[in-house]
Amino acid sequence: MPIGSFTDENGRNIALDGSYDGPGAYTPDITWIVNAAMAVDSDLKVLGFIDPYGNTTLNRHMAERVSDDIDTILAAFPDIPDEGRNALERFRVVADACVDQTHTYIHFIGD
Repeated sequence: MPIGSFTDENGRNIALDGSYDGPGAYTPDITWIVNAAMAVDSDLKVLGFIDPYGNTTLNRHMAERVSDDIDTILAAFPDIPDEGRNALERFRVVADACVDQTHTYIHFIGD
């Protein structure tokens, strides 16, 4: 399964508190994001394009649409376990941070 990170234009990992490369640097639970996105792929604007085997990078303009995709996933799976819901909601926070900060990216690095 791919791994993910939230970085600046120099590739430094960013924590949600704005610090770099520290223990709080964001590494999302990609398993939930990719599996849920593949299950409702046709209805998603951005997350359906995450390639679990290749690399995918989201810029701030793509990140603007992530919240809608998460809402679509949660509506499609109302009984999603708390672990999955928490992973998606945490990813929403990261996507919002990517939108709010310039020159930031969300990377998915495939298998």
